[in-house]
Amino acid sequence: MTAGSTYRLSRETVHYVWDNSIPPLLMIESGDTVIFETRESSDGRYSKQSRVGPRPDLLTNPPPPAKGHPLTGPVLIRDAQPGDTLEIQVLDLIHGDWGYTAFRPGAGLLGAEFPIPYVHIWDLSRDPAPLRPGVAVPLEPFLGVMGVALAEPGEFSTIPPGATAATWT
Repeated sequence: MTAGSTYRLSRETVHYVWDNSIPPLLMIESGDTVIFETRESSDGRYSKQSRVGPRPDLLTNPPPPAKGHPLTGPVLIRDAQPGDTLEIQVLDLIHGDWGYTAFRPGAGLLGAEFPIPYVHIWDLSRDPAPLRPGVAVPLEPFLGVMGVALAEPGEFSTIPPGATAATWT
């Protein structure tokens, strides 16, 4: 791969659906590098100061429904055509100093297993990250949501499962 230009996209402008009518924020050539600043997946629903543990208050006062994942972009690759396979190389991933794990009844993989919502705020400034006294989890950051818009017009959810050309890693 030939080295090209380097660009940066800020986390200030995001969108929440896969939709091929959203104009690109950036147009690049094959071989260019893009540095993406991203928001955390809850887009502010949780913060470093969120209360940890069982959250029965979320049953009676649930947060607003998620709009979808906050996606930085879109980026148009000038010589890419519909049906092409794109090779994307992730050169580095730098995470923030906190993250979260949350579940609630009726949603997600474990939605039927737990009757009370639960939130855990992770301290990612330490590796391994402490879970509770005597238990720590090694950090292995991942991208989350990355993909391309479908050829069909319309808005498609970023929340899996779905018939989108997206990957959740």
